[in-house]
Amino acid sequence: MVIRFRPRKWITLAHCASPSQWTLLNVTTGAHTNIDFPDLDAHHYLGTADGLLVLGHKRTNIIHLLHPFIGKTTEFPSHYAPSTLNRSLRVNLSAINGAGTDDSTILSTLVISLRNGLRQFICAKPSDKLWAFVQAINQHSASIVDKVRGHSPLTFGGRCYFTTSDSMIIALDLTPGVEPHMVCLLDKDPWLVNHQETIIYSYLVRSHDRMLMLRYLFGMNLLREGGFNEEDIFMCQDCPSLVEVLEVDLPRRRLVTQHGIGSRCAAFVGASHTVMVSTEKFPRIISNAVYLNYFMQGLFRHFGAYCFEDKTAISARNFQDRRIGKNSPCACHWELEDYLMCDVEKGYHM
Repeated sequence: MVIRFRPRKWITLAHCASPSQWTLLNVTTGAHTNIDFPDLDAHHYLGTADGLLVLGHKRTNIIHLLHPFIGKTTEFPSHYAPSTLNRSLRVNLSAINGAGTDDSTILSTLVISLRNGLRQFICAKPSDKLWAFVQAINQHSASIVDKVRGHSPLTFGGRCYFTTSDSMIIALDLTPGVEPHMVCLLDKDPWLVNHQETIIYSYLVRSHDRMLMLRYLFGMNLLREGGFNEEDIFMCQDCPSLVEVLEVDLPRRRLVTQHGIGSRCAAFVGASHTVMVSTEKFPRIISNAVYLNYFMQGLFRHFGAYCFEDKTAISARNFQDRRIGKNSPCACHWELEDYLMCDVEKGYHM
C-alpha cells in the first residue's frame, strides 16, 4: 500500500467473457493493458481505493486490497464490532458504498462508507482483528454528520475525505489510542442556508493537484430565494437546476467558485467514487462536462451530462435494458462513457 506506487490514474474495466479478465486503462494518457487474475472468480469486486481494487471474498467476507499491476494483496478483517453489541458481526459486502485510503497512520487505513440506510463509516488497518465504527464525538456531529451518508470518498494528500449531500466535507481522526471519529473540515455552504427545499447532490473529484467539489442542485426555490446567477440556471423536467464547480481550499476551509472543470477533461460522478477523464485521449467524451451516474439518470430522470462551455444539458441515457449488478457494466460491449456512468455508482445484487 505504498503511496507513490498506487495506480490512481488507472481504472479497471471488467469483461463479461470471464470474471478474472480485466482491462486497466489510464484515464490521462489512454494507455491500457489486459490482465488476468484467476483469484477474482472467488471474490466480489467492490470498487477502488486510490487505484487499488477492493475485493470481498464470496465465502469468508474477508476484504482484500489488490494492486492490479503487481498482484500484491493486503488482507483486512471480515467482522466488525458495533459499539452497542458485545459480539462481532460479519461485514455485509452488499452494503459497501465506497472506499478510500488514509495514510495518516503508520500502516495505511482502509476507510469504507456503507449504504442501505446504515449511513456509517468503518475503518481498519491490515493488522487489526476487527473493523471499527467511526464515531461522532460532539453534539454537532452526532446530530448531523453521523446520520448522513458519505459520498465519493477521495484520497488526497494522504488523507481520506468524504462529502455529504449538503456539501459538508468530512475527514477522519485516526489518532492511535483514540476511537476513530469524524472531523468536519467544512460545514454547510452558507449560500445554501436559505435553500431548505433545494435538493443537493455533492461529489468530490481529484483534478491533478486540486480537489474539486461538483454540486448539482434542483428545486423550484432556486429562482425564488436568489443567491445564484440566473444565467447559470437551466430547466430539467420543468424544474430549475444548477451545476456548480468549486475548488476546495482546505487550508482556508472554503469553497472557491470555478467556471468549469477544464477544456480538456470531463468528470463522472457517483456516490461510490468519481473519475476525471482526459477528453484529448477519449474524444467521444464531451469536454468541460460533468456526467451524472446511471442512478440519477434512470430513477430520477435527470439529464445525462452538463456542458459548462455552452451551459447545456444533454439528455439522459436509457439504461433500463442493461443489467446493473455484479456482472455489469461490461467493457466488451459498452462505450467508455456508458461504462463509467454505471461504475461510479455501484448497484450490486449479491
